[in-house]
Amino acid sequence: MPDAAALFDWAERTYAQYFPGPQANQVSPPYTYRHYPTTGNYVGVAGDDVYILGPVSGGALQHVGKRSDFACLVYPASCAATAVAQVHSGGTVVYVRLRDGRLYAKGSGANCQIGDGDAVDRPVPVSLGGNWTSITGRGTLVGLKDDGSVWAWGINVGDGSKSHRCAPKRVAEGFRQVANGAHAEYSRGPTIGVKLDGSLWVWGPNILRNSTEFEPHEFLTPTRLGNDADWTQAVAGADHLLAVKRDGSLWAWGRNAYGQLGNGKAVIVVAEVTPQRVLEHVVAIAAASYRSYAVTSSGALYGWGWNALDGLVGDDTNIDRHTPTLIGQGFVSVSASDERVVALKADGSAWSWGPNQQFHGVVGDGTLVPRAAPVQVATGMAQVTTSSQGAVALDTQGRLWGWGTYDFARDARSGNFLYMTHRVPTMFSYFP
Repeated sequence: MPDAAALFDWAERTYAQYFPGPQANQVSPPYTYRHYPTTGNYVGVAGDDVYILGPVSGGALQHVGKRSDFACLVYPASCAATAVAQVHSGGTVVYVRLRDGRLYAKGSGANCQIGDGDAVDRPVPVSLGGNWTSITGRGTLVGLKDDGSVWAWGINVGDGSKSHRCAPKRVAEGFRQVANGAHAEYSRGPTIGVKLDGSLWVWGPNILRNSTEFEPHEFLTPTRLGNDADWTQAVAGADHLLAVKRDGSLWAWGRNAYGQLGNGKAVIVVAEVTPQRVLEHVVAIAAASYRSYAVTSSGALYGWGWNALDGLVGDDTNIDRHTPTLIGQGFVSVSASDERVVALKADGSAWSWGPNQQFHGVVGDGTLVPRAAPVQVATGMAQVTTSSQGAVALDTQGRLWGWGTYDFARDARSGNFLYMTHRVPTMFSYFP
């Protein structure tokens, strides 16, 4: 944990407009503080609590966190790459979860996606506290803590209201896995999760609704689906659900306008409200708008659904697929968005495909040639994930990589916020 002097030095370097240094430490129990006469601001520490006072805080004493919250920022070596457990792209926000459970976020504050209590852009990572075991979502962010509690922020979080939440709010208990299915960065997609007892729960838009007056338009709080208690994982697309049972069978339900359910049935307008069994021996799943993906225990990667426009199913055609279609072998995971799909092989190679358009749609192969089948874009990777904005990855040495429009920072010359766009995977430093 940083001492007061180190914390003050970091504040002077990072926020020179508010705390122009250097200044000497001063003590007035219980505070150790520094005063900046040119701006009228103070930054102080009382025990483990950090405060600011002055024009920067509107003239009121403001608590800005614990010293432990700033440890990674003051001493980046304490959060070396090897300490990273998960990297997640939430569109215009990149989240990093450390092995000790601490979670950080930086990027655009639009729609409260950062999760630090304000809808403010953050070019420097801010702490979202500890005890996290996973983070997922885009328009709605959903995190799971080590006690099984589910926390959400952003849009339509599942707390009984339709309000935006700018800070994580506890919305459920006793979960083992959660996923959010927003099909665009700020859309309100469903959230689905599996409890420790194997039951399946959903909240957000009711995509199983068939327009009867008795069916809710959305579930404002977590609502159980069916009575089965042998589910292990689940994901949501724009208007369909995928879930895997303990025996490895994959089930799908919802709307089937482009064959995304994978049951081979003709296109239907109404939703299938009963789960349809579509594949066996499944170990990993992903979904996007009107598309579905699965990896089996043998390493086979399948895709199905809407393919006519951009070849995102991945079978090197532009033909909609109404049943699971083999894409390739040797895979262990897959992540999908409406702009690209990324998948990881057992040998650590990362593969990507999609329309390959500048900015959002960059596949990562160094070209802008549309890719309707996987192309290898990197090696030595441990995780890959994508959103509509960009893809991010964690390599086997704990270093972070991104391609497409994956990061968000302030331009040193203009002072404007810019999105960093790269056509190939590029290593980036998350902590300042």
